[in-house]
Amino acid sequence: MRRRLRKKRKLGEFRQYIFRVVIRTEGLDQVQGLDFLDCWLETAVEPYDLGFGGGGRQNDWDGYIQANRKTATEEHRRLIEDWLKAEPRVCEYGIGPLIDGNIDPGDEIDVPLIVKSARK
Repeated sequence: MRRRLRKKRKLGEFRQYIFRVVIRTEGLDQVQGLDFLDCWLETAVEPYDLGFGGGGRQNDWDGYIQANRKTATEEHRRLIEDWLKAEPRVCEYGIGPLIDGNIDPGDEIDVPLIVKSARK
C-alpha cells in the first residue's frame, strides 16, 4: 500500500497508540478530588505533551492517555506508572497495554488494578 493511503487510513507508521489508565484514591472529598485531578494533569500528563481523555469523580478516574500530535510509547507508560507509584493519594492504579487509538476498543480492555502497599 502506498504511503499516502497508509497515512489516510492511519496504518503502519501512521498508527497512533494510546493506553488506558485507571486510578483509585481513597477518602478525598470533592475539593480534594479536583485538586488531585489538577495535580495529575499538571505534573504527570501535560509535561510530557500527553493528553488524558476520560472521566470520573473525586476517588475514581478512568480514561485514556494519548500523545499530542504523535503516538504514545512504552516510555510514556513507564513515566505515568512511576508517577502513580510515587503519588501518596493513589491507593490503586491500572495501566493498560498500548492499543491502536483509531480502532474503537469498546469495553474489551480489562485493566487489572495494582494495590499499593500502605506507606510506613
